[in-house]
Amino acid sequence: MTSRPLTATLMQLEAVLDETADAIREKAPVDDTAIVSAKGRALLSLAHLSGEVASTDLSQSEQDAVRRIREKLVTERGLLARRLEASQLVVQLIGEAILAEDWDGTYAPAAVHPVRQSPSGRPAQP
Repeated sequence: MTSRPLTATLMQLEAVLDETADAIREKAPVDDTAIVSAKGRALLSLAHLSGEVASTDLSQSEQDAVRRIREKLVTERGLLARRLEASQLVVQLIGEAILAEDWDGTYAPAAVHPVRQSPSGRPAQP
């Protein structure tokens, strides 16, 4: 079997990773459902092809594509971690605002306005 389908699949996966990273960096709306679906299709294709192509049979361009994809996955993981941290902070702020709105004086102010912490456990920046 030729590795042409593998090359096409690697290119598709790389394109999805590029689009996702660009959208997150530009703070553009991200269609998570479409991204998950596109990644799932590419990974399913890779799984089917993995039994037909040995890693030693990869062309240099395919090896380079695999290397780029690995690097892009690491980058995407960092971007998604920042996105998740920002979402968690927004949820925390909304929760604090609701508590402050409902506060009837029964609780100490510290219980209503706790020190904000980032998901990593460090105090959040004001």
